[in-house]
Amino acid sequence: AVTGQGFGIGVKLNSSDFQKGGLSTTDSVQVAQWLEALGVDLLEISGGNYEAPEMMGMEGIDETAPRPEKAASTPAREAYFMSFARDLRSQTQMRIMLTGGFRTKSAMQAALDEGIDVIGLGRPLIIDLGVAQTLLDGKVDALPKWEDVLQGRPGLFSARSPIKLIRMIMGFATTYWYYVQLWRQARDGRADPSVKPLAALSEVTKVSARLAKARGRRAVSAIELN
Repeated sequence: AVTGQGFGIGVKLNSSDFQKGGLSTTDSVQVAQWLEALGVDLLEISGGNYEAPEMMGMEGIDETAPRPEKAASTPAREAYFMSFARDLRSQTQMRIMLTGGFRTKSAMQAALDEGIDVIGLGRPLIIDLGVAQTLLDGKVDALPKWEDVLQGRPGLFSARSPIKLIRMIMGFATTYWYYVQLWRQARDGRADPSVKPLAALSEVTKVSARLAKARGRRAVSAIELN
């Protein structure tokens, strides 16, 4: 992170794991206060994990797990963790970066007006690295909602399938779709939204297996050298 006085320290913290027995919002406030006491300059708020991917706006494996409350207003629907950010703002003084769900200029401005210092973007930037600038320049009022494109497809073999196992698989496939877009950006200098989620799942699985195998060979070599 960079502050007006030079380089500072930023930490990303889950507002909650949204899992039974996991990190709660009460725990997160305590951790935030400890971090502030240690001199952290900026705290980025997100939430969830791979089993309860609230940071992706997805339900996750455990449908009974606690989920963040969202008001009916557009800013609240977009800002997944705004309620926690308000609570944290009342109990700490450090700068707060809020990440998760922002797509419209109005919702971002509403969060800034409430005292949020920095708006975090992830998924829109994965597809188009310059998309935030178009928002700042006033060329658009909202960023593309790729999550709606990926999760909104109907059918038995979709993220909205009535079969829980298929929903879970497609949830992971959707997450891996973004991984593949990052690889495309690094390799080709541009993303490829035409990639299908299941194809992305297959690609990530194969690459992960190849990397794991390579690490295993290096570990064996190190043992032999010792």
